[in-house]
Parts: sequence; C-alpha cells; structure tokens
Amino acid sequence: MDDVYAVGPRDTVFAAVARFQTAVAGLLGLSIVPAKLACFSFGADLDHHPGRIALGAPIGTIDPPPPPPAAIHPPADDDGRPQLAPHLMPPPLHGRGVLVAGVPIGDAHYVDTVLARIAADTESYISKTVTELRCDPHAAWTSLYYAAQHRFDFFLRHLPPAVTDAYARRLDAAVITAAASLGYAGCLDDPITRRRIRLPARMHGLGLRERAALAPIAYVACFVEAAEACVDRTSLDGAVAAGAFDVLEGLFGPGAFDAGPGAHRFAALVAPNLPRGRVPSADAFVDAWTAAANAAALSPHRGPLDHSVLQAGSDRPSDQRLQRAITSQHELAARDALDADIRALAHTDPRREAWLSTDSFSSQWISAWPSRRDALSALEFGEIFTTYLGVESPAARPLAGRPIPVTGVRAGRSTCDAHGHNVGLAVLKGRAHADCHDAIAARVLGDTLRAGIPGSTEPRYLFANVLPPHVPSQPNTAGQHGGGRAGGGQRIIPDACFRLAFPAAAEAPAALAPTASSPTLFDVKTIHAGGGTYLSAAARTHRCGAVAQRARSVDTDYQRKARHLDAEPAVRRHNGGSTTAVLGTLRALGNVRALVFGQYGEASADVHSLLRAA
Repeated sequence: MDDVYAVGPRDTVFAAVARFQTAVAGLLGLSIVPAKLACFSFGADLDHHPGRIALGAPIGTIDPPPPPPAAIHPPADDDGRPQLAPHLMPPPLHGRGVLVAGVPIGDAHYVDTVLARIAADTESYISKTVTELRCDPHAAWTSLYYAAQHRFDFFLRHLPPAVTDAYARRLDAAVITAAASLGYAGCLDDPITRRRIRLPARMHGLGLRERAALAPIAYVACFVEAAEACVDRTSLDGAVAAGAFDVLEGLFGPGAFDAGPGAHRFAALVAPNLPRGRVPSADAFVDAWTAAANAAALSPHRGPLDHSVLQAGSDRPSDQRLQRAITSQHELAARDALDADIRALAHTDPRREAWLSTDSFSSQWISAWPSRRDALSALEFGEIFTTYLGVESPAARPLAGRPIPVTGVRAGRSTCDAHGHNVGLAVLKGRAHADCHDAIAARVLGDTLRAGIPGSTEPRYLFANVLPPHVPSQPNTAGQHGGGRAGGGQRIIPDACFRLAFPAAAEAPAALAPTASSPTLFDVKTIHAGGGTYLSAAARTHRCGAVAQRARSVDTDYQRKARHLDAEPAVRRHNGGSTTAVLGTLRALGNVRALVFGQYGEASADVHSLLRAA
C-alpha cells in the first residue's frame, strides 16, 4: 500500500494512523517506517504535539537547494567576515508542507520551492528536447507539441493561478524559444504571430497554448468537477450518487449539485455577502472564474462562462469536459479578435496572406507524427513552419537582396526577398515548377486510383475523334508560368479523368460517390505566394480565396483552348467543316474540375471533395 492520506483534526489523524500502524503489523506482519511519514497543518503547532511525537512522524518539509560553491567558502572582508554577493546569499527559509497526489500543500515557501523545482526541471526538459533533436526538427516539434508543453498542466488544475502564474509565464517563454529554434531566432516575436500560434491548429494556429492564460480555466474546471464529486448528488430520476467527502456538505449546502433548475451550486460557498478569507480556495475560485469570464465577455460565442460564478458548471452535458468547453469559448473569442486585427493589415502583408489562405490541409503537419516515409527533412520543416505563419523563410532570408538566376521573370521580381516569394514567382531554369506540379499530381491522382476510383491519368483518347492525328502534342507545361495543357500546345490533355458524380458547383467541398457512367475531367494547378492570384479581391476577402480564384478560371481556359483548336483549318477539315467539334466534346464531359494547390498547403474545394470520395 502506497500514498495513503489521512485528513482531519490533529488528534483524530494521529490516533487513526497509530491504529493503522498496529493493524498492519498484526494482520500483515509489516511495519511502517516512521521516517517515510510526513504531516502538515496550517497554523498548528505540530512540533510539540504528543500524537506526532509518539508516532515518530516528521513534519513535512523540503530540502533547500545546495548553496553555490562560492557560498561554502566565501571571501572575507577586511575584518575577516564572510562577504557574499547578493546572488550567493543563502536561500530563504523553506517552509513546511506535504505532497498530496503530487500537489504541494503547505505554506507559501514550501509551495513556491516545489513549483520552482518543477518549473526548472520542465524548462530543462524543453530545452534538452529541441537540442537533442536539433537534426530532426519534425521529431522535435512532435515532442514539443504532444509532450513538453503539457508537463506543467497538472499543477494549473490543482493550484490557484496566483500561485502558478510566474512559473507558467516562465515555461511559456521556454516553449516559444524552443519552437522558434525550429525556424530561426525571433521568428515568433511579433505580436500578431505570437497570438496566432496560441490558437489550436483547427483555428489556423499552432496549438501552443499560453499556460498563463490557461491557468484560470484549468483551475475553475478542476474546482467545479471536484466540488461536484465531494457531496451527494440526486439525479432527475431520484437516484443518489454518493459524494467522496460528505463532510464538506456544510460548505456547499444540501443538494447543491442536484440535477434540475433548483440546484444552488456554489451560492452557499461564494455568495457575495460572505466575507473573503473564510475559505481561501473558494476565493481563488471566484477570482479565476471572474478572470476567465472577463476574457470572453465581449465575444458573441456562448459557453460555460455565460453563467455567474454561483452557477459555474451548470446546464452542461454529463459527458462534457468543462475545461475543454471553457477553452473553446476563449479560443473562439481570441480567433475573432485576431482575425479582425489581421484583416486590418496591409493586403500585401505575408502574415495576412498566410492567415487567409490556410485550410484544414495546411495544418496537417502540426499534429502529424513523423514516419519513415513521411518525415519532413530539416530544410523542409523550417520552410513549412515559417510559410504557414507568413514569416520570413529560413532559407531565403540570408539571400535577401541577391539576384535570382532566371530565364524570365515578372516585372520587379528578379531579386530574392526574405520570404522567398520572388523565387516562387520567377521562371527558373530547369523544371523546378514542373517538378512541383508533377509530384503533387502523381501523389493525389495515384492515391485516387489506388482508392478504387475508376479512371486514368492523362487521358489522351478523349479528343482523338475530333483532332487529326498529325496535330502535334506539346509537352506538359502545367507547372510553368503561362498555362498548362489547356493553354498551350495543340492538344487538350487533362491530368486525369475519373468516373465520379461531382456537384455542379465547385465553391465548397461536397460528398461524392463513384459512378460507372459519369467521366469527370481534372486538372492540377499550383500557385505561388505574392503573385496576382493571392492579391486578387477574392484572396483579400475570403479564406482560401486564391485557390478558389484560380480554380474558377480552369474550365474557362479549357473552353478557350477548345475554341482555338476549332478555329484551326486542319481541325475543321477533320470534322467536316464543324467549328464546334472540340468544344462540343469538351462540354459533353462537363466542367473541368480544378485541383489547385497553394503556397500555404491549402487546396481548392474540388481537392477536398475528391479526398472525401477516395
């Protein structure tokens, strides 16, 4: 038997432990080691208590940290007296207390000392994690996201925010430093970016929650859930759930947490007419609930904080986790405020562009575990990390101002910028852009076929009947600036044809189903940040407006190409003089669906729909 706690009046507790010691010896032949016991009482003299002395139980305390070497043999002044620098002075007297289920319960010195050591250990753990994994930033991020940032959360739930605040802020700073090291020093310093990374990934953040802000939420949620479990509760059907500490019914009052509208909950504990100081933990609860409610006061989003502290935690489903519900209410308010501030930035601000461009695909890397097949390299991770946030590129920022070796470039884009946008917009030598397009197309289209969706890639046969065989087929330039196969060459060759029942509009993702008779054409496109598409009215106003804007033009591009081919003399002769043969064949196949992938990992609506189908 381990970690047994006895709580009550001093005389009662010491007598009970003595009886337990006798029973264990008689029944099991075991003896309790007195030195492993510990006791504590607020404002009581345990030093001279006869029950404690008879039991041999030491008063709980914590050893102070060892003094620095210079403090052991300090230099002397002219009179021979030890002379210590302020930072070498012996630590203040550490107090008394005990750990109850890992939570320090004791006087201020004791609690602060325990938390200081835990915070220092956590800080060291965070720093060591990113240092040891510096060659594998994807693994370092996963460790930080899933483990390191949460190591202090237990204490946020069980101790008042006033006690944990300084240590939570200290660990918040450590997490920021660790995360920034995966990009470059200072990449998370500006206020907009700092606020964004605090949001969860589903709200286009990084999920690095600020522990100092989480503290009041965690504390009130734990307080409410613990209080409800302490006293008897009666359900709507009359069943009674026994409380764990019915002696506390005097604090809360009979039936405080019974089901139904008549429950008074915390009214007997924290009513406004009751003096503060009567129950210190109740005072901390009121302060924390007030702080949490004030932070969400101006938000239109409803949640647990709409109730007063007297009815805290009421009217919620039995399976709802209160901390999660309050946190969600806070995060919705924070997201709305951040969205308004980001939209007020200049349209050309990369942070604005990144915020309005990200979708559910963009944040997949945040929670994805690295695997042998899918782990991101060090260079890849740094670029994905910073691009997602719209901050400078680790690879491009040292090269800012240097010329870009190009074969052609849009006006004013021949110089490298710190974000690397001009590199993406430049027409580079070789197949840089084509390789990007082809790699994405191969993965998406290949996965669709492997999922059992009937179809084929690059279906050259679709227009064979309306195009003469001697019309040359030009190589695919879909990844280059200036258009893909629908915009250049003498053939129309979509990237894929799948038999799917697609909705008529492509403005929003839809649920699809494979069909045996409806071929649908697909064309893969990529767009790069900083260009005209990302500065369009749609991109400046709507989330993922850039990929949507590019998607809307794809079918029009194919129709233009079809009309161009219909105007060719050789094509007219082949089709007996018809001027609409190619366009008619194209129209019979329905709209060409655009699978557009953007700079920030986002994709057009048809990509999301295709994923649902596959």
